[in-house]
Amino acid sequence: MHLAGEYSLLEIEVEPEDWLASKTLAEAELGDEGIIVLGIRRSDGTYLGAPHGKTQLLPKDVLIVYGRISKVEDLDQRRKTKRGDQQHEKAVQEQKKVIEEEEKEDTAAAED
Repeated sequence: MHLAGEYSLLEIEVEPEDWLASKTLAEAELGDEGIIVLGIRRSDGTYLGAPHGKTQLLPKDVLIVYGRISKVEDLDQRRKTKRGDQQHEKAVQEQKKVIEEEEKEDTAAAED
């Protein structure tokens, strides 16, 4: 489903070597990257709608996420390494810039 601009709903399957594997949603801080987890489909078929920060991400979970396509794709390729942590930090910094730009556009639109 393509929504607008670069934003979309996507699915990510968590693999054992993924950066997300075994983290809680709070530890992953995906919101700081501009990615929102809307739901999780567990390998046993259980579905968690609107999961909370204490929810642990398990291998073979399928995350239903909303965010910028390129950033979700980057997250899907991120591995559980020091480099993966660095990629997370870079994504957080990039998201801060996106928020600043969106705030400027919103302020300009409100002034028109």
